Amino acid sequence: MNFLRSLKKLAIGIVEEIKKIQWPKKDFVIYNSILVIISILISILVVTGIDYILTKGVNWYISLK
Repeated sequence: MNFLRSLKKLAIGIVEEIKKIQWPKKDFVIYNSILVIISILISILVVTGIDYILTKGVNWYISLK
């Protein structure tokens, strides 16, 4: 029975702590999500550009031989 009381206290404590959480507003989440997506797209473009330039450079170097 002591185990069940401890489990009940734990559950009540968890619920109380969850109620204290300040969840972000919808606009804030949407804005940050858009920023993350834009950052990922820019990173993809940069990595693709570097890959393209390095591929062209290696192919040019190989064609010299």
